[in-house]
Amino acid sequence: MTEEIVDPEPRRRKRISKKTKKGWRKASKIDDIEEFLEQTRADERTGVSGGNSRLYLIDNLKSSSRKKSNADLKCHQGLKLDSSIPPVHVSQKVVKPVEKPVKSTASKAVSKTASKRRSASHAVYDLWSTDMTPSEEVDEHFAKVCKKRRVKPPPKYRAKPSSIETFEIPHPGASYNPLHDDHQALLKRAIEIEEKKEKCEMKLKQALDNYFPVTSSKSSEAIWLKEMSVGLTYDDKEKSEKSANDGKNDSDVVSTFQSGVERKKTERQRRLEKERRLAERKCQKEKEQKLRENEKFRLKSIKKELKLREMKLATRAAWKELERQENRNIPKKLGKLNYEEPVVNIQLTEELSDSLRQVKPEGHIAEIMFKHLQKKNIIEPRKRAKPLKRCASKLFEKKGHRAVAI
Repeated sequence: MTEEIVDPEPRRRKRISKKTKKGWRKASKIDDIEEFLEQTRADERTGVSGGNSRLYLIDNLKSSSRKKSNADLKCHQGLKLDSSIPPVHVSQKVVKPVEKPVKSTASKAVSKTASKRRSASHAVYDLWSTDMTPSEEVDEHFAKVCKKRRVKPPPKYRAKPSSIETFEIPHPGASYNPLHDDHQALLKRAIEIEEKKEKCEMKLKQALDNYFPVTSSKSSEAIWLKEMSVGLTYDDKEKSEKSANDGKNDSDVVSTFQSGVERKKTERQRRLEKERRLAERKCQKEKEQKLRENEKFRLKSIKKELKLREMKLATRAAWKELERQENRNIPKKLGKLNYEEPVVNIQLTEELSDSLRQVKPEGHIAEIMFKHLQKKNIIEPRKRAKPLKRCASKLFEKKGHRAVAI
């Protein structure tokens, strides 16, 4: 049998107060400190213990290999900066002449071959064309002088707003000595313009004045008396009609009241209605599903419809382009006002002069050019701004001022 060794319980350390000298001496262990102090005192009396190794340093290096110290002399150390803040550093840039590197003939040849390869690798394409084939049209002079490639503008960049000529030639009938046919053609043109204006005026008159005709004083008095006397007297016919209408209204009220009582439904009626609604909804869904499934067999007809639609769109685009070309010379509405044709200056057959001395100038060149620019869609039609009419200030004498006697 083995006996188990059980450690005794650890004893608690006795705590002693060290606030007094007596308690300090009892509690603290200062043997090692005292021993060290004794040793140091002995060393001071007899010299450092440990032999020559403690007292002397043996130099094993050669005298020739020793380096001289680069420290400054003590007299020169006072001239140095003592501050820990570094001095301000002002940068003074000195422009150095740039020397261009002289290229050798071999490097020039290499750069030329590289540029050729680069130009061959970067092909020139037209930005505005649909096909992406490289274009070979390059202006060599422009590329050589400007060192750039000319930018190609879009096709509508130089398109004019109107195909009307810059300077409009006047009608031959407006000459000082016109031919008979030319003069008659100019008169016909002026008559057409006047007829068009008269037609517009008649249209306005029919739309406004004919709807509100001016009546005489007697007829207006009779109309006024009739309007004012409405409701004062009742005829027998009106009374009978009114009584019949009252009876109808009463019967309608009774029927609506009875129908309102009968509207209440039983639970069975509500359930049947709900089932009917659900059946209808189910039937509608099945029908839609069948139509969706049958769409597979309509591929031919769908293709036909798409083809017809494309043809319609193409014809419509062609008609629009044709209409645009026809209406190209018609002035557009660029602003609030519409373009108005200038007044045709004409002279009747009796007013034509026999010589140039008797010809009177008509029209103004600036006004004609201004109208022509409007016709070409370069500027919008404008109207001359009228000056503001300000009422004249009235002078009057105040009552208080009038009452003062001088």
